[in-house]
Parts: sequence; structure tokens; C-alpha cells
Amino acid sequence: MGKKRKHQQKNNDEAIIETSETDSNFSPSKKQKNEECLAEEDIVHDWSHDDVVTLFNNIEAQLPQTDTIKFDRRLDQIDWELIKFKNFLPEECKDYAKSFIQKIRKYRTLSEVVSDAKFQLDNPNTDLKTGKMNYPDKPKKPTTAFFRYFIDRRSKYQSQNPSLNQSELAKLIANKFSTLSEKKKAKYIRDYEKEKAEYDEKMKKFRHDHPELLKDKQIRKAGPSKPLKPFDIYFASRSKKYDEPNSKETSELIRSSWNNLSDIKRFKWIKRSIQDQKRYKDELDEYLKMFPKYKPPQMKSILSKSEKELKNKIEGRPEKPPNSGYMLYSKKMLTELTDVPSKEKMVIIAQRWNELQPEEKEKFNEKASKMQAKYATKFKTYLQQFSPEEKALILEELKVKSNNDKNQQQSIRNSALIGYQMEEIKRLGKEFPNKNRGELIDEINNNWNQLSEKEKEKYFSLAKSLQNYLPSTSTGSSDNQKKLLEVQFIEASGFKRPPKNGFSLFCTEMLPKYSHIKPTEKMRHIATIWKEKLSEKEKNSYIDKSKKMNDDYRTQLDHFKKVLY
Repeated sequence: MGKKRKHQQKNNDEAIIETSETDSNFSPSKKQKNEECLAEEDIVHDWSHDDVVTLFNNIEAQLPQTDTIKFDRRLDQIDWELIKFKNFLPEECKDYAKSFIQKIRKYRTLSEVVSDAKFQLDNPNTDLKTGKMNYPDKPKKPTTAFFRYFIDRRSKYQSQNPSLNQSELAKLIANKFSTLSEKKKAKYIRDYEKEKAEYDEKMKKFRHDHPELLKDKQIRKAGPSKPLKPFDIYFASRSKKYDEPNSKETSELIRSSWNNLSDIKRFKWIKRSIQDQKRYKDELDEYLKMFPKYKPPQMKSILSKSEKELKNKIEGRPEKPPNSGYMLYSKKMLTELTDVPSKEKMVIIAQRWNELQPEEKEKFNEKASKMQAKYATKFKTYLQQFSPEEKALILEELKVKSNNDKNQQQSIRNSALIGYQMEEIKRLGKEFPNKNRGELIDEINNNWNQLSEKEKEKYFSLAKSLQNYLPSTSTGSSDNQKKLLEVQFIEASGFKRPPKNGFSLFCTEMLPKYSHIKPTEKMRHIATIWKEKLSEKEKNSYIDKSKKMNDDYRTQLDHFKKVLY
């Protein structure tokens, strides 16, 4: 028994040493865990396989049919007097059950835990927490030179410094080891190298006995080499000229040289990096055909933000304009609010935007729409200089899909006609009140066909501006088509989407009254009024009004759909 305790203490010491090397902040809690592991080992030696099976069968017999509470609470609630058997006391049964369950995933009912416990008994080499196989015949790694020194000197330094905790003691021994002469270190290094040679031989046999491990490892580490960033390609090219290419001094010199490159020279390496990215994609496609189960790693962009901006500038890519009137206004105001702290700028801009008259907001919206239309034309011209493969990479980077030109033109023609129909139907409805909607639409379509291209131009301009910020209308994307249709309806008819519910309608009315309050506090203040100061009758009034507004809006939108289809 004394030898057994000595062996367990040695294992415990090695566990503490390994922890100290990987984590310099060696904490007492880790020692406590090691001691708990030893305690578990003592229990395990007293229980046979049949005893453990009996234990969990007895536990299972005491569980309710609908076990819904967490397993640790259930362990404390069940009657262990009914579970004990042979010479095992109730406390022993409970302690062993808890120690065995530590090997299994937690936060489940005891019924589920017992099921896993039985599986663990039948599959002792499977780690249920990770799902990986544990191989009992796998050789243990040799103890390093420092670990050997730590074991050798630990008792001595611990007795000399009883006030030190485990973390401080590990640091002290590490400092002592680092100051040892090469001659004194040689003994520990020799012992390690001898054990390492034996370990390598055992691992060869282990890999031979388990060829599936090598196959899994090859699949995980295989695949084409990742594409290199511009600086990585530059570094590989320049480091060949130095005697010590991997030294810190060489890295600093090459980095300094890279930082001083002109834009044109840097662009050369950016292009090489993009070519390497294409090489990676081609090789990956071929590799996946050969190994369909291979999971390629997630790739980040190979270009930094500044490199993307430089590439776009040299290639002549047009700058994307603000996508709304508010964004255009924000961009303008940001250049003017130079003395305002960054955190307060957007708050002030939002307040000033809300104070603008509708006519002023409309001017910004119209300007933003025109800028979007110009951008679309310039971007299309810009794409024409690239091959189909390069164009695909650019569009993939922007996360957009190229629309079919024919479908795009048809969409613009439909939008222009709809705009004309919505404008004319109001006028003709008053002029010919006895005609139904279908008759009016027929007359409007005839009038449209008789218009000259110059007369249609203003409707086409509106339709084109809409195309640049409306959702994609790819075939089969019904959600996008619905959004497109609704936005077209709003823009063409002048209707506004009503508040979704009574509270939203109340907020719409109250927001202008509290423009002096910070946006972060404004909604909280309005919500408090809604909850605490409004009567149920007043709330219902807003709810009913909102419902009527949505019904009217939906009716008009349905009429719009009938006109289109």
C-alpha cells in the first residue's frame, strides 16, 4: 500500500510540473484537482465492473418516469438507503457515483447521465466529453529535462521556502534551472534523450497498430497550401538575399523596406497575392473532388483594408456613394463637426436630421439616388476591364451577384411603367369617376405606348435610381421580389409604410416632442409614458388607428400588385 501511495504521489507531482510549464500562473486550485483525481483512484480500486453496473441499475430503479431536474440536484434527493448493496454504505455509493459521473458531460437529467454511464462501462476507451478514442496502449511522453530537475529539487526548495505557494515555487525552481551550468544540466538532458528514444520506438509500433490515426491526421493537415498575403510573398522573395533569413534583424529590415515601398511597387505584390488566391481556389476544387470529406479552413481576406483601398485606387474602381439621404447628410456633417467628440457626433447629426424640413430631406434623398445611379454606370464600366474569373472574384468580395442585363432592363421598363400608371391613375380617376380600375389601366397603357422616348425619360430615370438600392430580384427569390415590389409601390405612389402597432404609432407622434432628449433616453422615456400614464382606452385608440392604417396600406398595395400582374 505504501508503494502504491508513493507511485500516486509521483504521478501527482508530474501533473503539477506539467501544468507549471504550460501555465506560469500555477494556481492552488489545480493542485486541488490533482488531489481529487487521486481520491477518485482510491475509490476505483474498491469497485469491480459488476459492482458499478449494479450501482447504476439501482440508481435507475429509483428515478421517476419523468426526470426533468438537473442531475446533481437529483443525486441529492434520491434515497441512497434504497440503492446501497453488499457492504457498500449509502455514502460510498453516492461518492462513487459522483466521481464516475465526472467523466461524463453535465447539465442534464440523471436519467440521461445514467445512460451515458452505462455506455462508458461498455466503451471504456471513449471520452464522452470530446467523442475521441482514448488508447490505453499509447506510450506516455518522456519527462523533459526541466521536469526531471523539478521532481529532483522540489522537496528541497519547498522545505527551504514553506511560505511559497505552488505557483511561486514553480517559478523559483524554473529560475534555478535556467541558471544551471551546461555540465549540471547534461545529466537531466541525457536521461530525457534516452527516454525520448525509447518513446519514439514505442510510437512507431503504436502507429503501426493504429493506422486509422495516421489517415485521420493526414486528412486534417492535408489540402492545398493557403494563399499568401502580399507581405508574405515579398518577405519570401527578399529573405533569400540574407545570410540569416529567419533572424529578428532580417525581419525588421524587410519590414522597413516594405513600409517604404511606393504605391505602384506595392501594388505588384498585391497582384501576386491575388493570383495566389486564385491558385488556392483551383487546387481546393480539385482536392475536394478527390477527398469530399475534407473540410477546408475558413479563410480571411488576404488583403488588409489599406491594401484593398490601394488596389481599388490604382484599378480605377469608383468610390461607393452613400446609399440614402441620411447617410449623405451624415457624411457632410462629419466634415463640419470637427470640434465635437466622436461619441457625440452621430447623436448630434441624428438630432439635426430630425429637425430638417421634409423638403430638405427630400433634396438629400434625390441627390443620393442620382449618385447611386452614376456609381452603377461607372462600376459597370470598371468591371469590363477584367476577365470573367477576375470579375467573379471582385463580385464575391463585394458579396453581390451579377444580374442578367436582359432581366435588369426588363425590370427597369416595368418600374417605369408602374410609376407612370400610379401617377396617371389618380388624375384619370377624378376625370372619369364612372370607369373602373381595369378600364383606366388599359387607357393608361395605351397612352404610355404613344409617349415619345423623351417623355418617358423621367420615369426611366426614377426606375434606374431605384434599381441601385433595391433588393436583388434573382429568380426564385420571392422574399426579395416582395421587398422590391413594396419599395417600388412606396416610391411611385407616395404612400409611407404605416407603424406596425399602436405603440409604434404613439412613438411616431411623440418623438418630435422630445428632440431635446438624447436618442438613447428618448425611447425609454416614451415607453414609460405608454406604460404608466396612458389609460387602456387611450392605448386601444392607438391600436385601432394603427390597424386601420395598415389595412388601408395593404389594400393599396394589393391594388398595385394587380396592376403589375
